[in-house]
Formats: sequence, structure tokens, C-alpha cells
Amino acid sequence: MFNKLFKKTNGTKALPQQLTTDKIPQHIAIIMDGNGRWANKRLLPRIAGHKEGMDTVKKNYDGSE
Repeated sequence: MFNKLFKKTNGTKALPQQLTTDKIPQHIAIIMDGNGRWANKRLLPRIAGHKEGMDTVKKNYDGSE
């Protein structure tokens, strides 16, 4: 099913017919994995990694509702 959705194109193709608004998810999950390891590699406390992860999520969140 997903192979067709993620197939590489040159950007000129129309969206597939199977993409309809009733198939858009109502919720998504962001798994914050690796923030502690990121901080440890930089000799920072784990909480610094968690803060950096949250800052990144906030920067990329567009507020879609």
C-alpha cells in the first residue's frame, strides 16, 4: 500500500486517487528517541538533549488542526 505513496517522482505527477481527506490521520505521534544519547555525545546532561528535542519539535510544528 505505502510503496505507491512513497514512490520517487519528478514532481509532475498528480496525487494518487487513493489519497482522500477521509484517510488523513486525526492524530500523529512524535517519538522523542535519542535526545539523551545526543546530549551524552556532546558531554551535556540528558535534560539538555530533551530540551533540544522539544525545541526542534516546536520549530517544526505548524499548528495544523
